[in-house]
Amino acid sequence: PADGGLPLPPSIQSGSAGLRESQNEEKSGKPETRCAFALRCSRATARCFTEKPALRETGPGHLVRCLLPGLSQTG
Repeated sequence: PADGGLPLPPSIQSGSAGLRESQNEEKSGKPETRCAFALRCSRATARCFTEKPALRETGPGHLVRCLLPGLSQTG
């Protein structure tokens, strides 16, 4: 690239790269019914273990899944 950085892989350039939400979902083949981060989030509540958060945009190109209002914008 012109900025001297490393070139991006084609999957990122095309926008087709994706991250797994949960390794458990991939292994079982069943969708999770909880937040993918509930087990490792220090701020998780009981709701995080029973409800999967919807994907929402908090800024241009910034998508999050979090049930805690405002937390997803700052942390």
